[in-house]
Amino acid sequence: MKKSEKIGLVLFWLLTAVITSFPYIIGWYNSSCDTVYTGLLIGVEDGNSYLAKMLAGAKGEWLFKTPYTAFPQKGFLAFFPYIILGKLTGSDGDYQTRIIIFHLFRIIGVGFCVYSIYRFIAIYIQEINLRFSSLLLSTFGGGLGFLYLFGLQNLWSYLPLEFYSPETFGFLSFLSIPHLVWARAFLFLGLARYLEKKSNYIREGLIIGVLWNFMAFMQPLSVPIGWLVLLAYNLFQIILVKWNKCYGIQKYSLDDLLRLLLIVLVSSPLVIYTFFAFQIDPFLKNWQSQNIILSPPITEYLLAYGWIVPFALIGMVKNLNRLPQGLLISWACLLPLLIYMPYPLQRRLAEGGFVILSVLAIDGLSRVRNKIGKTEIFWFLVNFVTTAIIFSGALRAVSSKAFPLYISEEEDQLFQKVSKLIPNQSVVLADWEISTLLPAHAPVRVIIGHGPESIRANQIRERMEFLYSQDNSSEFLNFLIDESVDYWIMNKTTPPKFMVMNSELNFLNEISESNKYVIFKVNIEY
Repeated sequence: MKKSEKIGLVLFWLLTAVITSFPYIIGWYNSSCDTVYTGLLIGVEDGNSYLAKMLAGAKGEWLFKTPYTAFPQKGFLAFFPYIILGKLTGSDGDYQTRIIIFHLFRIIGVGFCVYSIYRFIAIYIQEINLRFSSLLLSTFGGGLGFLYLFGLQNLWSYLPLEFYSPETFGFLSFLSIPHLVWARAFLFLGLARYLEKKSNYIREGLIIGVLWNFMAFMQPLSVPIGWLVLLAYNLFQIILVKWNKCYGIQKYSLDDLLRLLLIVLVSSPLVIYTFFAFQIDPFLKNWQSQNIILSPPITEYLLAYGWIVPFALIGMVKNLNRLPQGLLISWACLLPLLIYMPYPLQRRLAEGGFVILSVLAIDGLSRVRNKIGKTEIFWFLVNFVTTAIIFSGALRAVSSKAFPLYISEEEDQLFQKVSKLIPNQSVVLADWEISTLLPAHAPVRVIIGHGPESIRANQIRERMEFLYSQDNSSEFLNFLIDESVDYWIMNKTTPPKFMVMNSELNFLNEISESNKYVIFKVNIEY
């Protein structure tokens, strides 16, 4: 890599870090005595859960136990980077320290990912300016999701993929989900090393296997994606060489297949552990049963990728008989099968797909640029319209100073009181909005607040709403006992009917009250 490329990569990383950090800077700038910025932006539920995992690490945990349920848990080796990061904050796990470390983790991951993707791109594209064009497209590119804002909502069953699927494009990961950025970096660094064809296959297989073990700690699901991509590439090589009637395939393919087997063996421990844990552990089985992330209809992927597909197809056709391009072509062909594989997290299997389509598209564009003239610039710029809309929406969100990105002084004081007055790991009942935030600020457990991690969240929420509308306090007590609740935080602006009818109940001991919230200790032995 030339010195100019290294300088360019550093500048690209810094620019990406500034752009993706700018909304957070605005948020902290807008903080005041009355409203405190949480340091989160997109996917607030998940963001709070990551901070809660960091707090658990600060408090001495080494295994993941979600604080968003009272369901019994043995502990599970997952989200380990956040648990380790939490230990860097000290035993207090100060929130502001955690959020700063969280963003440092994100920013460093952005740099690592930029380097890894560029190293992968450099294998296929020789011109430096085209390499950076491909890097820019794969980092900030989007599809035709902007049409949603121009009255064409009927084209989507929910929202454009760019708005909610970080694995489909990636900009959302750079903006808010650090561990996915790191996982993508390890994925493409491993693939780049595989393609660089070092002479010592065993050594390279071991190195890639170790790299993908680190990837497994970030996102275990990315490891099998890497395996499948390399398997498809090896099959492509065998077919292509035999199709061209080339000789020497037996030894060449055997070396590559042996290296692939070594990579799989070395990188498989955590994947195997995760698979069997979800089959055996009662909590993980319940979590898996409600953690469903299915892919939308194929038309929505065409809207997402369709703008670059024509040039990507040109890149595929022009390189069809070239072995080095085989990984791009085989992955592009594999992508539809991955995203519709019969698997509950099938949408996650699109990881990395936009990167390889971007490389193919830039390569294809370079081959016809003389024929299309200035249309090239128009095509390139349209790829960033949706991303610009997402970014402007992020700026509007932090400028609105609205809950839950911001918490009021009242909520801030509530969280401090919970930390001081309620013992660690106590089970707390609160409204969904407060339950989402609470474990990120205090080392307690809640029974709702996070869709996948809160076991039976919908049933519990429905029962809460029903009981709040009744004047029968004994049924509410039974509910608290059934859900192992130790403390209850009542919002005085929307009190349950049974509290309006009878403000003093024998099974509730008030331990703190503010203008908006009352904290009760549940006394089931009254």
